[in-house]
Amino acid sequence: MNNIHQNYVSHFIEVGTQQLFDFGYTIEADIIDGSDGVTSINLISRTNPESNKVVRFAYNRLDYNLGVIVYGTRDGKIDFNQMLLPQIIQTADQTYGYMGQNMPNEVKRLIDDICKKLV
Repeated sequence: MNNIHQNYVSHFIEVGTQQLFDFGYTIEADIIDGSDGVTSINLISRTNPESNKVVRFAYNRLDYNLGVIVYGTRDGKIDFNQMLLPQIIQTADQTYGYMGQNMPNEVKRLIDDICKKLV
């Protein structure tokens, strides 16, 4: 699974760095396939630390089926009560996948949707 996580993070950084920078954020890969199977990518606001976001997914938890989830932060820590994306978790096209042939398109779609939320 580590390769899947690493590939996702690498593609996220490649696709999202400039676009998110234009919205005032930098990307920091925090955990890649940690001991609990979770990968986290921090989106760090260059102007307001309270606006930081966390992109998170895991292969051994519920969000394996849900895909990638974006959370807000509070006091520098992930706030699971601030789920920003996806808006609704009902069908596969409303979630963001992190593996398979469609992964590059899913990364681009997620980054575009994050940027829409930042406006």
